[in-house]
Amino acid sequence: MSNEELVERIQHGINVQENLELLYTQNKGFIFNVCRMYRYACRSDYNGTPIIEMDELMNEAYFGLVEAAKRFDPDQWNTFLTYAEHWIRRAVKRFLDNSGQVIRVPVHMQEKVYKCNQITLYS
Repeated sequence: MSNEELVERIQHGINVQENLELLYTQNKGFIFNVCRMYRYACRSDYNGTPIIEMDELMNEAYFGLVEAAKRFDPDQWNTFLTYAEHWIRRAVKRFLDNSGQVIRVPVHMQEKVYKCNQITLYS
């Protein structure tokens, strides 16, 4: 069954849990490739243990996949995976932004700092 058919069944409420699991297993390689871009967060600390496991990133990516399945509009001119990539990246990035600091800084302020650093770096 294609991704779009599974998403349609999820949106209509037909075996939602089973269809979400099937959607996740069908696209596990794609999700891993998206999470692999954030492997810098999986680097080890001084003791040799990873700060964040790749499994945790995959779990957060699942939440992004669920959100994409809820919001996907099949009438648009893109495939489900193209649409889901945005939501998966967003969920993983949000997880990393919220879990990496002693003092929590809101994500929107972190984004402003990142943009400011990019501007000053390339100027």
